[in-house]
Amino acid sequence: MPMDEPVIGQPSGATASERLTADSGEVETPPPAAPPATSPPDAEVFRPGVALQVAYAGPTRAPAFNAAVAGVDADGIAIDLGRKASSQPAPGSGEPVVLVVRSKQQLQAFDCEVTGIEESRSLMLVTPPVEARRPERRMATRVVVGVPLRSGVWLDPRGGEFPIHGGTVIDVSVGGLQLRSLQYVGLASIVRLAFVLHPAERPVHVQGMVVGCADEDRSTALRVHVQFLEMPEDSREQVARYVQRVSARARKTA
Repeated sequence: MPMDEPVIGQPSGATASERLTADSGEVETPPPAAPPATSPPDAEVFRPGVALQVAYAGPTRAPAFNAAVAGVDADGIAIDLGRKASSQPAPGSGEPVVLVVRSKQQLQAFDCEVTGIEESRSLMLVTPPVEARRPERRMATRVVVGVPLRSGVWLDPRGGEFPIHGGTVIDVSVGGLQLRSLQYVGLASIVRLAFVLHPAERPVHVQGMVVGCADEDRSTALRVHVQFLEMPEDSREQVARYVQRVSARARKTA
């Protein structure tokens, strides 16, 4: 039996699905550049009391956890850690984090950096978000792959690790990928994946966050959208080379 899906802004046990835009070809044109980091946080998304999930994307090793916005101004966002303040490792100043927020029924992931921890008030202070990444908006050129996962596991934010069996990488970019899965993979959970892009090269290893999940049309499979958080430099370079090769071939045949 699949586990209940953790939903941002709702109690654990609620369910939701995110509709992903289907691919129309091998290469997609990148959208306009994200606003500069000095832009104030989106008042519609980040306001006091809004529920979110926090995932460390730097050296700190800890599972994603639920939190809430305590305050917002032009300099950044204050996050109420609540009871997690004593149980979670404290990130260092400048460490990257990903904030996942539900807005208008869309799940959005924002890249920020920690500017400080106020332990007395159980607050984490972060910079304004660098960019918003929605499941339907691709931030980098994405190319079709169609290779099976060599290994995969997802970490439920509420605890536990679950293997991903029979998954297929549909497409990939330097910032993320789409995965076709025959089993449930939780929204906002962390996944660790390995797959082979070229038989003469070593497997690509990535750690990412699930930012979208939708039923595949006329199929029992799910399309899972993963935003990369961490990957070894050789894996990053291998993905970049693969995207460049496929993009170049597509331009020649266009």
